[in-house]
Amino acid sequence: MPDEQYPFWFCTGRLLEHWHTGSMTMRVDELRRALPEALLYMNDAYMRKLKINAGDMVKVTSRHGSFEAHVSNDGRVVPEPGHTFACFFDKRVPINRAVHEYYCPLSKEPDFKKTCINIEKA
Repeated sequence: MPDEQYPFWFCTGRLLEHWHTGSMTMRVDELRRALPEALLYMNDAYMRKLKINAGDMVKVTSRHGSFEAHVSNDGRVVPEPGHTFACFFDKRVPINRAVHEYYCPLSKEPDFKKTCINIEKA
């Protein structure tokens, strides 16, 4: 659960252009042009609270690791207050460094969908 040190929920996933890890979709010029880098999508209210603007570079840190990414609030992904989202297709933005390595003991599927993070300007 979020706490004082890691107050935000972070969810990873896919977007239309990059449904894969990028090893396939980043080879397609049109897909790469449509979404050239992984972004951290944030809620407007929390961006204002942290004095972060669209396009700013931020450092995302969890108990498991960290990465840096540009922030977006372009409306494509609109996280609820206190939540963030990023797509993990861009090897230059190692999103999964901040995500835990827990997995379902039955299916062995990784549980990359939720991690608590802190966000600060890079």
